[in-house]
Amino acid sequence: MLSANVEKICREIKSLKVQGARNVAQAAIRAMALQAEESDANTIPELKSDMLVAADALARARPTEPMLRNSLRFLFVEMGKYKAKDLKELKAILRQEEKALLNRLNSNSAKIAEFGANEIPKNAVILTHCHSSTVIGVLKRAFDLGKNPSAICLEARPKFQGRITAKELSGIGIPTTLVVDSAVGSVIREATMVLVGADSVLSTGDLINKIGTATVAQIAYDADVPFLCCAELYKFDPLTLFGRITEIEEREPKEVADPKEFPKVKIRNPAFDRTSAKHISAYVTEKGVVSPQSLLVMAMEEFSLE
Repeated sequence: MLSANVEKICREIKSLKVQGARNVAQAAIRAMALQAEESDANTIPELKSDMLVAADALARARPTEPMLRNSLRFLFVEMGKYKAKDLKELKAILRQEEKALLNRLNSNSAKIAEFGANEIPKNAVILTHCHSSTVIGVLKRAFDLGKNPSAICLEARPKFQGRITAKELSGIGIPTTLVVDSAVGSVIREATMVLVGADSVLSTGDLINKIGTATVAQIAYDADVPFLCCAELYKFDPLTLFGRITEIEEREPKEVADPKEFPKVKIRNPAFDRTSAKHISAYVTEKGVVSPQSLLVMAMEEFSLE
């Protein structure tokens, strides 16, 4: 049975109150610890059953994000390495592994920030789409290194996550411009490069990210502007190696417009799109900057899939 706090976190993930693959994964890891603490299980098998139920509910709250699933998988794998003698010890192990995983994610973020900042030349203009804490980290590191970057942020309709990016970057001290999504063709030649985050990376090297990312990548490709994606290997979806088709989530029409105002109009709201690997210059990972093709090799090593 799910604890009330875990149910609340599931709702927050599904409603986008918690957004960004990294933030979702971290929230899920904390939710698992809460489930263990708040479970009324009397035996180790009962607690493990409760944990599996919680993991399933969290994974279904955002089915398009493998970083969430990979983090949960890692947590169970690490827990399985120990032989707890009672519930108290099992809960202690879980708290230990929760902390270790969160530390690992933070370490990965710092490494990506360093690798990404090294790719940014001085006085570069960086175009961003949507909101990515990883991209924010890269730009902050470049700023701290004295590279004097500036940013052009697309709004990212319909939830306007790009406005969050603009506020955070300007708060750091980075000169920032906010434009509507459809202005990307008008401003792309002002950009030195494009930096985006990732919701999912496929075995083909393709990228699943916020709707509009594929359009930005195509326009950048045509304008000969480098397009880089900042993504941890935890965002690789190993299931795509075995033929899994990544579904594009369709969210509620009311996020786009009030259906009552358009009674005879079908309103669609795809949340993500698929960017072809051929339009991606490189992935910035915690292990370095690599081509889309090389990322597959790294990911297979990470998940022991050779």
